[in-house]
Amino acid sequence: MQTLLTSQNHVPFALEICHNLAMAGQRLADGGIDAAILDLSLIEEQEEKLWQQILTQFPRMPKIVLFNGRFDKLEQIHLWDGTQDFLNSISLDGQLLAQTIVNAIARRQLTQGADESTRLAQLTLDG
Repeated sequence: MQTLLTSQNHVPFALEICHNLAMAGQRLADGGIDAAILDLSLIEEQEEKLWQQILTQFPRMPKIVLFNGRFDKLEQIHLWDGTQDFLNSISLDGQLLAQTIVNAIARRQLTQGADESTRLAQLTLDG
């Protein structure tokens, strides 16, 4: 993933790599993360339950799932909840990955803005 992105000039985000899901869950809990990327080829069977916990704990976090052309593992661990981006790692290039990350971050920012507008409207109505 880092190799793909280093070929892209001036990506408007920073990439942090966690080497296991426990580390990723802790990093997400620390805050300041705009999107999460999961490479299914790297997930261990015992980590499937941990990924479900991360989905539950961070339901609004944009999630990008990389898969190697087969959906069997994807269906097995029920990653559909809240995941909007699925990329086939076999045909993935740096430009597509970078654009997907940018789009996921933009969607999150739009959602946060809409949530804040709804909250302010409710406060106004409540008087």
